[in-house]
Amino acid sequence: MARYIKQGTIRDGLGNVISGATVYVYLGGTTTAASVYAAVSGGTAVNSVETDTDGSFSFYVDTSDYDRDQSFKLVISKPGYTSQTWDYEYIILENIKDDVVANDGTSTTSAIAIFSDDLGKTIETSGVLIDASDNITGVTSMVVEGNLYLSDEGGEYISGDGTNLTIASSGILNLNSTGALVASHQAITDNHVLTVDQVGAADNDYAKFTANGIEGRSYTEVKQDLDLEIGIDVAAQTHASQHAVSGADTVFPAAPSADKYLMWDNDTGVLVWADAVGGGGAVQQYYGVSWNESADTYVRTGSTAGQPCGVTLADAFLPVQRRMRGCVVADDGTVNYYLCATDWTKKEDGTTASNLNGTDGQVMVEIPKFWYRYGYSGTTHTWEVSPVPLTGFKVHEMFMSGNTEKDYVYVGAYEASLYDVSAAKYVGQCHQTSVSAVFATSDDSITIATRTGWATALAVGQKLVITGTSNTTGQ
Repeated sequence: MARYIKQGTIRDGLGNVISGATVYVYLGGTTTAASVYAAVSGGTAVNSVETDTDGSFSFYVDTSDYDRDQSFKLVISKPGYTSQTWDYEYIILENIKDDVVANDGTSTTSAIAIFSDDLGKTIETSGVLIDASDNITGVTSMVVEGNLYLSDEGGEYISGDGTNLTIASSGILNLNSTGALVASHQAITDNHVLTVDQVGAADNDYAKFTANGIEGRSYTEVKQDLDLEIGIDVAAQTHASQHAVSGADTVFPAAPSADKYLMWDNDTGVLVWADAVGGGGAVQQYYGVSWNESADTYVRTGSTAGQPCGVTLADAFLPVQRRMRGCVVADDGTVNYYLCATDWTKKEDGTTASNLNGTDGQVMVEIPKFWYRYGYSGTTHTWEVSPVPLTGFKVHEMFMSGNTEKDYVYVGAYEASLYDVSAAKYVGQCHQTSVSAVFATSDDSITIATRTGWATALAVGQKLVITGTSNTTGQ
């Protein structure tokens, strides 16, 4: 059996040697104390030594105690200094590597080579067996984290020395005089090493495998290599090369009658034409009406400026109103379902029948949040609304619940009325039952013929102008 030495010098972060520090020795990766010796022979086993005045330390490991592949951990400690830990130190293997060449210059039959990083630290599991022919044999795999440097006994990096590094039995790696990898097996096979197989390969090239390695391909060459055909290799995209506004197509609406701006309507999911008014031709996102109290005249403002008063404008002009929807709301405030925009006897799909008698919930109108402003100048009042927040506008008060803004409010779709169960009649409402009356379509009026029931307070022949519809349920 033999003993092998471990020696070193301990320094602080500034490079100063640390004397009197204790070097504790453990088995690698553990806290199990190791048995080491202070001398090359004899003595009692210890598990720590101290550094000398020059910061140096040394101890020996006996092969009768440990196999050559046993690793050790060194923990260096001294009060006032930060502890240092050197783990996975292969002390026996580090010494055996010196036996690769015998004292007489002849090669030994076998020895162990140890790889270390550029700081001199042993790389874990880096021991490999070298035979007399200088070939690495019996190695199926070796994993090294970090840079791996091969050097001769003089510390010079090995390159272009004419020797071969054999990896298992799969191929040979040769370094030329410039350190380039040559004469290696280049098959495109798992675990083989490939090199650049083109003189003109350049930065930003794309890589392409060849039989002997990798070559660079430019963007143009890649397109030529792929040779893609629209409709076969790549899905064809249907898109008109030009959209004429002389008539509507799948993208543009029909041509407008005047200068307009093309605007995306997020509610309907289509493009619409919008009026351009105001300075700089900006599309106004608000609209409203002004009333001159002196002349009793009205004009539209904002995006509806120039549009006639007294008529209902198209939905495209009224973004706040067109987003209002009829719905049936449960008692807990949630919307059970929405109603068809043109026929409330149907649900939103326009097919399924709705129930408006209260069984499914209250019939209401959902009003989306909007912003408004009011102005008064001279004798003119102006009221304007916007579906988005704008400078000078504020959210309408009905959307405020304390300090919290609500996105929607819900109001009853029908005016409420009181029904006197004991008297079996509606109270304070115009409810037609058996009263004799004449309906005139020419002026939308009802002429009272008798004064019974609800009409007792009216004179015979008096007319009531009506709007909307009326039936026996007061709806």
